[in-house]
Amino acid sequence: MRTLEVLKHFFDVSGFVFVLAIDENHLENSVKCLFGTENFEGYKRKFINNTRRFPACMLPAIWSATAE
Repeated sequence: MRTLEVLKHFFDVSGFVFVLAIDENHLENSVKCLFGTENFEGYKRKFINNTRRFPACMLPAIWSATAE
């Protein structure tokens, strides 16, 4: 969570875009555990403006490409 907060402030520059790959379920569980909030979507929107999901069938190719 601290990393997300640092990234948000560090990259909070007009016109600057960065890509963040996360496990959204894990992030949601962390937010609920740390902050006791049930409003994960509201919290997530503080950091993430756009979300794209990869189809599950693409994940093995993505993992192998990032491991090289």
